[in-house]
Amino acid sequence: METYKQIWSECLAIIRDNIPEKHYQTWFDPVVPIKHEGNDFTIQVPSLFFYEFLESQYADLLYHTLVRVTGEAVNLYYQVVVDSTDKQSGKTVLKSDP
Repeated sequence: METYKQIWSECLAIIRDNIPEKHYQTWFDPVVPIKHEGNDFTIQVPSLFFYEFLESQYADLLYHTLVRVTGEAVNLYYQVVVDSTDKQSGKTVLKSDP
């Protein structure tokens, strides 16, 4: 069974091939995979703005890439960092399939 980090690494390889490198570095390098349980996959993003941008520009790419890599429908959750000194604190926002 693949770990969530391996899944995310495979997703990043696909995403990197589908968007300009500068966009990849800006919007995907800072994203951290948190967990994959059942059909739920959680990633951590550095701010609410970051979450909103990913949702508006890359939601379909993220969702379809996760489905391709996991082979199943996925509920994508974002954990938004509230305090940069404690990267695990934050609120979680659900993004279901598009």
